[in-house]
Amino acid sequence: MAEYTVYVDELLATNMLMNYAILHLTAKLAGAPYRVFRLLAASFIGSLYVFAVFFPESDYYYNFAGKFLISAVMVLMAFGVESRRRFLTMWVVFYGVSFAVGGVVLGINSLVGRAGGTGGGYWRLWPGVAVALATVVVIGRKGVILRRRVAEGFFRVPVTIHLGAKKLGLEALLDTGNELADPVSKDPVVIVEYEAVKDLLPPELREALTQDWEPDLAKIAGRTEDPGWLTRLRLIPYRSLGKTGGLLLGFKPDAVEVIYGGRAVKTSRVVVGIYRQRLSPEAKYNALLHPRLIKALL
Repeated sequence: MAEYTVYVDELLATNMLMNYAILHLTAKLAGAPYRVFRLLAASFIGSLYVFAVFFPESDYYYNFAGKFLISAVMVLMAFGVESRRRFLTMWVVFYGVSFAVGGVVLGINSLVGRAGGTGGGYWRLWPGVAVALATVVVIGRKGVILRRRVAEGFFRVPVTIHLGAKKLGLEALLDTGNELADPVSKDPVVIVEYEAVKDLLPPELREALTQDWEPDLAKIAGRTEDPGWLTRLRLIPYRSLGKTGGLLLGFKPDAVEVIYGGRAVKTSRVVVGIYRQRLSPEAKYNALLHPRLIKALL
């Protein structure tokens, strides 16, 4: 009968490594923001659970229910809970990735393994682990591209900006990674291309934007013919959109209406951020929708 020596440090290391890879790929495929230390903490907790099999009466907690519970704990620790639907989505993606990665490990190890043998048996896991990690890296990179293409097809959302007597219809992409908010009111920010929204802006603001993309609001205030616009203007700090840091000029509309899943939601608790470049190279959409705006519809 084959005998295997199991080293605790190797068991912990491989399980934590694979847990982190699975959580990382889950985040990539689901398009969810994540923090490395949270993924590491969830990976560590998940790796500790494997030791339950070595304890007396392990059948009471190392079973289907226990694995179901620990997977939920890992997803909660890694990504938190924005909504029940979001949590269930992450959980389903986590299980899909787990089954796929686990299948790669078992398949590779069955090819390189041999019957019988003594000692060092646990090292036979590493070929499968190495191939699985390489697969995770490749799928993670390609998965981001695939997710973006799928998102463009299924998560484009009609948006209407209401400003006075004017209405502007836009095609927005629901961007789960958009966390921009007005630093004062904390209202979510919808990012819109300048070319799409410029007709809503007063002439002095359009002129100022052609000269300086981060204009001096004091100068605009001195030239504006509509004092009401001064209360609408906002400056929003950001660290993305093709720039390491800066201020995004925005304005407060009367309301923004969103249609999602056949239902409509209209809110005034929103800010429109003006982005100078194209958001979609193929011009498939001209705005990025903050996920908080459809929270009431989930």
